[in-house]
Amino acid sequence: MASEVQQWPLARYGFTPEQHYRLLYFLIFTVFLNLAIARLSGLTMRPSPEKRVKTTPASLLVVLGSGGHTSEMLNILHQLPDLRQDYRRTYVISSGDAFSAAKASDFEKVIGNGTNDNFGIVTVHRARRVHQSLATAPFSTLFCLWDCVRLLYREPPDIILTNGPGTGVCVVLASIILRFFFYRTNSMRTTFIESWARVKTLSLSGKILKFFVDRFIVQWPQLVRAYGSDSVEYIGPLVR
Repeated sequence: MASEVQQWPLARYGFTPEQHYRLLYFLIFTVFLNLAIARLSGLTMRPSPEKRVKTTPASLLVVLGSGGHTSEMLNILHQLPDLRQDYRRTYVISSGDAFSAAKASDFEKVIGNGTNDNFGIVTVHRARRVHQSLATAPFSTLFCLWDCVRLLYREPPDIILTNGPGTGVCVVLASIILRFFFYRTNSMRTTFIESWARVKTLSLSGKILKFFVDRFIVQWPQLVRAYGSDSVEYIGPLVR
C-alpha cells in the first residue's frame, strides 16, 4: 500500500489519493470556469456589425409587456421609417397578455394600411406573475427561458428589441445561451431601450441586461452621467 501511495505526485507532501482527486476536480473546474468567463466576455463585447446591402427584409424580434411597456415600444416603432418594408416583425408576449396581442395587431393594421402581412405574434410562458410567490417565481422564469431558447433556436432573428418587461430579460439571456454554444454568433443583435419613466436610476431589467446587450439606450441624459457613456447610450427621447 505504501508503494502505491508513493506513486501519487504529491504523496511526498502528505497528500492522500483522495486529496489528489479533489485537487484534480478543482483544477478541472477552474479551467472550465475560466473558459466560460472568457467565452462570455467575447459574447458581450461584440464589434459593430458590418453594413450590408439590403436584399431581403431583416428579421426583428420585439418583446412586448403588459401595460406601459407595450405602449412605449409601439410608440417607438411607429417612428421608424420603412419599418414594414425593411423588417419582418415577430412580437413576443407573455401568456395571458391579451392587451399586448391586441395592440400589436392594431399597430400592424395601421402601418400596413389594413393588411396583416410580414409579422407574427408568439406567446411564451410568463416570467413572473403579479404578486407571485418568490418560491415559485424561479420555476416560471425557467419555463419562460426555455420557451425563449426554443423560439430563438427555431427562428433566430437579426435584431432583438426590448424595453424592460421580465420576458425581455429571458429573451436576451436565451440569445446569450445559444451564442455561448456557437449558434448564430453573428446574429441576434440585442438592443435594450430603458423606459421613458426611468429618469435617475435604471429599472431592475436594465440593471441586469446592461452587461449583456449590444446596445443599451436611455432616454434621459442624467442616466449617462450616473452610469457612464461606456455603459449606456443617450440619443434623445424616443417616446413622443
